Amino acid sequence: MKKCNEIGYINKIDTYSTLDGGGIRSVVFLQGCNLRCVCCHNPETWEGGNVQRLTAIELYDKLKTYKSYYGVDGGITFSGGEPLLQKDFLLAAVEVFKKNDINSIVETSANIEIDDTIIQIVKNLDYVICDLKYPDNDMYCRYTLGSLDRTLAFLDLCKGLKKKVWIRTVVIPDINDNEKILARYQKIIRKYPNIFKWELLPFSKLGFGKYEELKIKNPLKGIVDIDNEKFEKLQEKFEFEKAK
Repeated sequence: MKKCNEIGYINKIDTYSTLDGGGIRSVVFLQGCNLRCVCCHNPETWEGGNVQRLTAIELYDKLKTYKSYYGVDGGITFSGGEPLLQKDFLLAAVEVFKKNDINSIVETSANIEIDDTIIQIVKNLDYVICDLKYPDNDMYCRYTLGSLDRTLAFLDLCKGLKKKVWIRTVVIPDINDNEKILARYQKIIRKYPNIFKWELLPFSKLGFGKYEELKIKNPLKGIVDIDNEKFEKLQEKFEFEKAK
């Protein structure tokens, strides 16, 4: 087991969520992100700040009282920010929860270099939620400052380990809200039989106030709301879910 005295830098903990994986889950938002996505609704997790510093054992002690609520499908979701940037702490944490019969999943953009620690994390997870942000490197770089190749390498890793993956894609007006572009995502997804769900999420302006508060430039400040009827048609055509 990874040393349990690894320190995690945590932005916040939501002890009850039904939106971040199956069942009832506690969501641990880790601080720090190496992307700058134009649609990010958690810009407060990008840099350092007023964070909790907890070891894996301290985090387990904080959340173990909720175990009875998780049931079979629920558990812990590590989100962010980008949780895989804190890989040593994350490995220690998922091992502690697994040892105590609580499953863990990671919600990641997977824009990281793969090494032995990342591999061990994936092996210990129940499944992975992975953001597939854009279908080519040009769009990926333009709208996130990251690389699609890294995400695809991570999906290749999950496929090789036969780890189940849930894909999420944010649909943004005038950027990727059309069938032609979503069909390019679909072409990628079909290469991975271990992907059991593709979920489309409508872009939301709920995080706009955070940009003003943090005095960060908001690249989508003037964006219009997504058309609900159009979005529902895209969901009907592209979303899927199959048994894990």
